[in-house]
Amino acid sequence: MRLTGALAVILLVVLVGCQSPAPVAQPEPSPVEPPAAAPPAPVEPPPPPVPTPGERALAEGVALYDAGDFNGAIKRLLGAKEIWTDSTTAAATANKVAAHKYVAFSYCVTKRRTQCRKQFVDALRLDPGFNLEPTEKTHPIWGPEFERAKKEASAAATPAKPRAPKAAIPPSPAKAQ
Repeated sequence: MRLTGALAVILLVVLVGCQSPAPVAQPEPSPVEPPAAAPPAPVEPPPPPVPTPGERALAEGVALYDAGDFNGAIKRLLGAKEIWTDSTTAAATANKVAAHKYVAFSYCVTKRRTQCRKQFVDALRLDPGFNLEPTEKTHPIWGPEFERAKKEASAAATPAKPRAPKAAIPPSPAKAQ
């Protein structure tokens, strides 16, 4: 029996040695948080457009008009080469039309109606679709002048009908002698 007992001990030792050790409890890894999204970079609004020299001159003339300096507005707007020589864009034409309008208003309120009407005619020649705002049309001085200017401008824009050539008049018998 000694042999059996010794074998049993050896077998027990072998079996214990083959047994894997009990697992050691590992702490659970903390969940990895995704990196916080960086705040979006602030988007700068585009800088305001830089006014052209013509736009600045127009604004100055309108400011004089708004301040009640009608003669100053006329002088500034009509003397602004930067308005009248710029022909590069539709905005340049719009500036010219606006300048004519404010010069017309200034002439009208200073009792120079003929010059007022001429400015409206010039504006209408540049832009046949030019019109006054509804509140401007009802002004007692320039409203009627604008309507006259529209008639003048449309009459000037209508091509004249060619006249029929005069029939050749035969010389009188008295002159033939």
